[in-house]
Amino acid sequence: MILLVSRVAVSRDDTVRLSLETGMEVRAATSVEQALHILRGAVCRVAAVDAGFLETDPKGVDALLFESVSAVPVFPNLAVCGSERLAAEIKAALRRGEKERQQASDCARNEFRSDLKDTVTALLLNCDLAFQIPELPSEAAKKIHQLHDLASKMKDQLEIDVSHAASA
Repeated sequence: MILLVSRVAVSRDDTVRLSLETGMEVRAATSVEQALHILRGAVCRVAAVDAGFLETDPKGVDALLFESVSAVPVFPNLAVCGSERLAAEIKAALRRGEKERQQASDCARNEFRSDLKDTVTALLLNCDLAFQIPELPSEAAKKIHQLHDLASKMKDQLEIDVSHAASA
């Protein structure tokens, strides 16, 4: 959904045109309070807030953006901005938001993979140390060997995933 917040009444034709150009539902609000009400229980991808609200109600704009943390904010001057320019700005914001989400996802994935690799390395080292225990019962040695093999496979898979990610 695209949330359009403007004190200037947005025509039905403009919201329909914007919806057709972006392929998304467009909801309009004439106040920050009304916008907050619309956001409750809704997923908003772009919050297009008239630039005038930044000067007259900055706390309200902050509350609006806090309520919809996944929405990419756009602050056009809707008094002079035509529907074509607004659509272009929203499309650019959607591309920017998608790029930022992808970068955040990649970063989280890489951090998780790094943490997992550290854990697997620690597991392998502890298995190696366990093999050095004098008079280690053969049944325990078999289990430790199985753990070592599983951890080695995990490490290999993590390294394959990293090389695939690097080549992509």
